[in-house]
Amino acid sequence: MGDENISKILVIKQTSLGDVLHSTGHIRVIKQHFPTAYLCVLTATESADIYRDNPYVDELILFPYQQVKSNLYRRPNIALHNIIATIKQLRRHNFDIAFDLQGLFRSVLFLYASRAQRKYVKGNWLGLAGLRDPKLPVLTEMAQVLNLAGIKCDSPTMQCPTMELFSNDKTRREIDILIDNLDKNTSNKNINLQKTSIQNRRLIIFSPFSKWQSKDWPLINYLELAKLIHTKFSYSFTTVITAENKYQANITKQLKIAADNNTINLAGQLSIAQLAELISRATILISGDSFPMHIAWAKNIPHIAFFAPTDDKRIGPPPSEITTIIRPPTCKVCDKPTCRRNCLTQISVQQIFTILTRQLQNTDYKIPN
Repeated sequence: MGDENISKILVIKQTSLGDVLHSTGHIRVIKQHFPTAYLCVLTATESADIYRDNPYVDELILFPYQQVKSNLYRRPNIALHNIIATIKQLRRHNFDIAFDLQGLFRSVLFLYASRAQRKYVKGNWLGLAGLRDPKLPVLTEMAQVLNLAGIKCDSPTMQCPTMELFSNDKTRREIDILIDNLDKNTSNKNINLQKTSIQNRRLIIFSPFSKWQSKDWPLINYLELAKLIHTKFSYSFTTVITAENKYQANITKQLKIAADNNTINLAGQLSIAQLAELISRATILISGDSFPMHIAWAKNIPHIAFFAPTDDKRIGPPPSEITTIIRPPTCKVCDKPTCRRNCLTQISVQQIFTILTRQLQNTDYKIPN
């Protein structure tokens, strides 16, 4: 089948959030190569917001991955029902070409079931055209999968795949209101912020938690860093903590212990879309290797990112003026969720404050002397 006859395309990318965000630039490239084709994306229900406002996606097919995962052994009949229901939804379409940019069994299952005439996968699977090269950065590796289908990501007429996350007017208004309320609710009387101050990029976001304990710089260090920021910069910045809802109580407790009345706890209060929009308004983000870091990368927002167990050269942002990668000097890329060495504790608060100060000097906001 020639490219001119491609009318319907499937792209599969389920989880996790950072991995799903990785695929967004590749989806644009696919759509640019087949501009008149109808493009469907199969993703996990929990990841849907990453694609929902994407102008290159014509339809989302949602797979309840977490529900299937939790029921797989306890209620296998329900898990099987959800898998079959998703396959039936796929088979309502006659796909001409399909890409699995995940390359795991749980995603390849749907690639096989799609009945697409041409199938491409990130990995090596029986009967499928695929490519797997763990030495490549993940964005490059997925681009190579597209190349197998004749989609040249390095074409002079086509931008190379970079991550992108779109917002809508409703989300932008919600964050406008949130930012306005952050100003009004700040408890420290010494803060002298105008109504639009945070919108003018005087917002520093901390995202201390990830799915792996070994990726996380201690929360207490973030709070000590916040105190330095507030005192050294004369309360010219608002510090905000974002996290999942399960961390909310602990963050509140630690803020109280630290007597920090200036850092705002937004754990559990933001949707994916709202988090992305808030980060897009920030002066800088500080986090581990987690979804917020990938958002900052996609939104071209300056960020300081801690890396320990994972390989920043494969899954991290490329070197740039807005990116600072922090890796402990004695740390090895162990790829373990937990690590008794606690490598990130080697990184001091003063070290990060020095790096932060240098980063802020490169922004359009002049920090106080």
